[in-house]
This record gives sequence, structure tokens and C-alpha cells, in this order.
Amino acid sequence: MRRILILFLAFSLLFSYFPLTIARAALPEIELSYDSGDVSYGQSSGGLLGLGVLFTPPSGNYSLTKIKFFEYSARGLPSNDSFFDIEVWDSNRSTLLNLTFKYGDYFNEVVMKWIIVEVPPTPIHGDFWVCIFPNLLFYVGGADRPQASGRSCAVLRSDHSIFMGPFMESDFMIRTIMSPTPLPSDLNSDGIVDIFDAQQLGSAFGADSNDTRWNPRADFNNDGIIDIYDCILLCIDFGKTS
Repeated sequence: MRRILILFLAFSLLFSYFPLTIARAALPEIELSYDSGDVSYGQSSGGLLGLGVLFTPPSGNYSLTKIKFFEYSARGLPSNDSFFDIEVWDSNRSTLLNLTFKYGDYFNEVVMKWIIVEVPPTPIHGDFWVCIFPNLLFYVGGADRPQASGRSCAVLRSDHSIFMGPFMESDFMIRTIMSPTPLPSDLNSDGIVDIFDAQQLGSAFGADSNDTRWNPRADFNNDGIIDIYDCILLCIDFGKTS
């Protein structure tokens, strides 16, 4: 085992000095949606009332990375201090994310379009809610159909309760985009632990937080230094995929 680790570290250091240039594909994204895509109306809310959709993630380890919704219309151009809010709740309606976005970064004179906001990558385990609080600044699209998904509700921000719904004849046009959660040792987040990750670890080998080569992601055991113990953990995961 010791000989294998020495060889592994040697190759890692070698590739850190002579970087590989083969490009690796990014992890595939999955878009979750329950609406038909045919906008029928716009719905807004103010104060503590919001528009929520309950999502079921795909099987496996996935993280929420983006939220997408359809802007049906807006109430003119906002002032510089106009904001809207998005919250993500777990299946028990406990807060996972509480985010505020500047209106002017996403909205302009053009309406009837999809808006995509990036959120901090959040591992998801089980059903989760995405709730948008437009604060009367814009309308989120809704899609009517004879039998909806039953996943759209009007929700209260104050106590995370369902104010109205689930609606059985329409869906809010709110969607989520998810990516596979990379393994901790997948340093370049391409979905597989391989020589490219060993290259990054080799570049940071021996570094601590005061070193310019410090890479906190490569400190797998969180002991403040990138050393042989981190190499062992990467060796254990070598060849694994997300």
C-alpha cells in the first residue's frame, strides 16, 4: 500500500508540473418541471404570500443549482432598491435557502420570458419546495390544463404553511435545474475521480492555508494541510463517479 501511494503521489506531482490539457465534459444538468409550458395567465403576490411548487428530485445524489420561472409581465421598470425573494424548503417546509435578488439584474422592458437565477449548490435529499415571493413587482406565469400536477400552492412566508391549494387545474411555471453532486475528491467537478483530480491535489501537496498553492477542496480530512492522508482518501475514491 505504501509503495502504491508513493507512486500515486509521484504521478500526481509529475502531472502538476506538466498539466494535462484534455477537456472533460461538465456534469449534465437535469431540469425538473410540472407545467405544460403553455402560459395562460400571470400570478403575483405581496408581503408574506408566495407561489410555491413541490418538487421530487431524481434518484441519486443531486444538488439544486438554478431556479427557473416564467415572467408573464412586470410592473414597469423598478427602482434601484427593488428586490424579490426566493426560498427553498425541504419536505417538512423547513428552510434550506433564503435568497434575495435585485430586480434590475433579471428584469427589463422585455416580458413573457424565462428567468434563470443561480443559487448556491444545495444537496437535496427528498422532496423540496421552491417558493417565489414577487413582492408585487412581477407576475409568474401559470399554465392551465384540465388536470394539473397538484404541486402548486400559495404559501405563507411567516410560518411556511399552505395558504391555498394544491391547485388541480393549473401549475405555476416554476422549474428547477439540478446537477449531480460531485464526490469531495472530484476536485474538478467533472463527475469522476481520476488523474485530473490527482493533478490538482499534486499541485497543492504540502500546502497549508498560508501557502499560495492552498486549495481548501483538496484538504479532504480538514486538518489544515494537504498531505499523504489526503492522497489516501483520493486513492480510495479513484475511479468512482458521481
